[in-house]
Amino acid sequence: ILPVMLREEITRIESASKIEYRVANPGWLRMYPVVHDSHAGMVTFDQCSKNSNDVVVEWSVRWVPLRGGGAFARFFTQTVVSKLLKNLVNYCSSRGQDDAS
Repeated sequence: ILPVMLREEITRIESASKIEYRVANPGWLRMYPVVHDSHAGMVTFDQCSKNSNDVVVEWSVRWVPLRGGGAFARFFTQTVVSKLLKNLVNYCSSRGQDDAS
């Protein structure tokens, strides 16, 4: 779902429950108009309870848009994060069905 030339890099992994990353090469030419080194994201995974396989995923992103790029960067970020979360839910759901078989 990322534009062909856009590159993300993992900057920190804290066990299996927290991942931090950044967009390494944003800009207008890559269809992601944010200031270089301003995009930082964090994804955390927390178990709902000890007796549950349910997981809460929290995805936070902060960035500074390039002049005139705020609305597009906001739309693009929300679209990408939403799509990736849906893909994760679908993947986990299908894995659960495979395990039950």
